[in-house]
Amino acid sequence: MEESIQKNSKDEENFKNELENSEEEREDLSEEEKEEGIVGEDELQLIDSIDWEISSFDLVEWKRLFERLDIFSQSKIEEDAFLTWGNTNYNQIPREKMERVWRLSDIDEDQRLNFDEFSIALFLIERVIGKGTQLPNYLPNDWLPSNKQNKYARPLIQKEKKNAPSIIYGNRSKNSSAKSSNGNSPISMGKSSPKHKRRESEPSNPHELAVTKNSSGGDVFYINGVPHLPSDCIVSAPRPIGLKPKTEEEIQKQMREIEILQQKLKKHLEQEEKDKIKREEQKAIRDKRMQESKQYWMGVINSWPAKRNNPKTKLFWWQGFPPSVRGKMWELASSNELNITPELFGIFGKHASITKEARLAQKKLEKAKRKGEEGVKSPEITNVVALGREDTVDLIHLDLPRTFPALSIFQPDGPCHNQLKEVLEAYVCYRPDIGYVQGMSYIAAVLLLNLDTFPAFKVLANILNKPLHLTFFRMTQKEVESYMNWFDSLLALHLPKVHKQLQEVGINHTYLVDWIMTIYSKAMPIDMAMRVWDLYFLEGESFIFRTALGIFKFYSAKFEKAQFDEIMNTIMKLPGLDEEELFSCIEKIDFLPSHMAKFVIK
Repeated sequence: MEESIQKNSKDEENFKNELENSEEEREDLSEEEKEEGIVGEDELQLIDSIDWEISSFDLVEWKRLFERLDIFSQSKIEEDAFLTWGNTNYNQIPREKMERVWRLSDIDEDQRLNFDEFSIALFLIERVIGKGTQLPNYLPNDWLPSNKQNKYARPLIQKEKKNAPSIIYGNRSKNSSAKSSNGNSPISMGKSSPKHKRRESEPSNPHELAVTKNSSGGDVFYINGVPHLPSDCIVSAPRPIGLKPKTEEEIQKQMREIEILQQKLKKHLEQEEKDKIKREEQKAIRDKRMQESKQYWMGVINSWPAKRNNPKTKLFWWQGFPPSVRGKMWELASSNELNITPELFGIFGKHASITKEARLAQKKLEKAKRKGEEGVKSPEITNVVALGREDTVDLIHLDLPRTFPALSIFQPDGPCHNQLKEVLEAYVCYRPDIGYVQGMSYIAAVLLLNLDTFPAFKVLANILNKPLHLTFFRMTQKEVESYMNWFDSLLALHLPKVHKQLQEVGINHTYLVDWIMTIYSKAMPIDMAMRVWDLYFLEGESFIFRTALGIFKFYSAKFEKAQFDEIMNTIMKLPGLDEEELFSCIEKIDFLPSHMAKFVIK
């Protein structure tokens, strides 16, 4: 521990020295040079010494990490989330240096990182700082993303030196833009600075190419919408010495395959651009709709429950709550049938603390006895008796780090970690007959994203007291199977072709367990899941099954012909799930809360 502290102190001292040296170097320049953004000789040498290439394999891993951090599916990562994640996973890097990484990476200066910018940040962390190289103050111009009409344009700053690379200086935003010579994105294509030249082993004949499959098994794969064609799909592969040279027929065949790949590439990029525009338009419409409905919801809250069953209220409810009123509406709609009070929450929270202390003392006592220690007295606190499944309170700390890990706020050092722990521990003592079960942490976490600690506990207790969740969290096999069979009959009724295909390939409905026990908060993007929650509070438990039918309707064209692996992969990952289309599918399912009584035997 002391060595780690000393190392961190040394890193911070070295970083401060780097910063002071760069400032001194900057001060040595004339006022005219400063205005033009001319970079010093030492900085140019440092930049030229760094291998700026990012491999596609790095991008694949970084893309997965980006998607985990981008929990709200905004294709952007906020500064606080990035710094929290960085300080957690790279605690050996001083915070000041991590902030400097952020400043260098935030090319468009919008205080958020898209994937290209996130790739820059990870490159600087892993390939520069991680290798012990000094962190540069600037980035090469032609290394910046520029494949989309200079979207991330920055001032072009050059040092008057033969063959010197172009440099981005500071965060100024005037003059001309930075663009690579070929117009492609170096971040996405895996090639970047001027120091990367043709390798000696590469053939001069453009026909000496081999078309290969990529690591994911398809013809081509894409990172952030940019195909990895040059570096991954078409590689230099002349025949080894001693083998028969390629015939003209082989070369022509390969070139035809290349042409096919390029056609697929073009179609993919065009479709991706259309999808992106569509998502942006839908988001703009939804944001405008939320803003317009906010005033109405304030009126509903002030007059609750008078307007609950108003047709206009139900119409707005179906569109989802604005984030600013969502927590309050959930609290009102849950109705608190159990009459949970703040005093009751405090009592069970205190009881949970005593129970944990008692179990810890008991474990220490048992350990001492096993070692044969004499004269060990049993502390009075070990006399506390755990009721029912109260001992499952020990399992909670294991699940917290796995709850929305990309958010970081529920991690041990996150701001909501203790709140989530308090809510779950109090619930275990409130309902010792149920105890703690995996899945509860997701429900409690979603509530804490919208409510304070006590209201979150109150709504959690009322949700888990409903027949559906009570059955699944108790895991009573007969009743769980009844719900499964009931859903199977619903699927056969509403989507007979999908039901028939699922039966033929041998898929049962065990996936429902996860969907029900987390109310889709684990399976869907969090903002989409919250809209499902909004309607759950309107229609009740039946909406969970209506949503499941809507998901199958959304994928019905695919499921009617797909085989086991493809269907299960889709069910587990829900790829390409469009919010507006999904809720349109759900709305078309003719299913009301009153229909539950026809299938479920209580």
